[in-house]
Amino acid sequence: MALHRLDAAAGAAKRLPVPDDAEALHDFRVGLRRLRTLLRSYGEALEGRVRRKTVKAVRRLGRDTNSARDTEVLESLLKGWDKALQPSHRAGWNALLVRLAKTKPADLRGF
Repeated sequence: MALHRLDAAAGAAKRLPVPDDAEALHDFRVGLRRLRTLLRSYGEALEGRVRRKTVKAVRRLGRDTNSARDTEVLESLLKGWDKALQPSHRAGWNALLVRLAKTKPADLRGF
């Protein structure tokens, strides 16, 4: 089961650099979360097979993707407001999108 969860996360990680894959980061985070849950749930049964350092690294990897996911969600929310904006608000909306784009990791392969 753990290998299946790891394969799912690894498969999603390979898709992170693809700019058109809007679900890659989400799928990667889901894969990591499911792997962490499994490792916690079966911790005693896996004792000695999975190092504590590895479990901590998986947790840290999930935490490291928090800001990228927050940016993705906020960007999606802002883009959803596009049609409802008054012309006087459009300049601020554009500025927010530009600022958000600057904070977005250009290359998610580091995750």
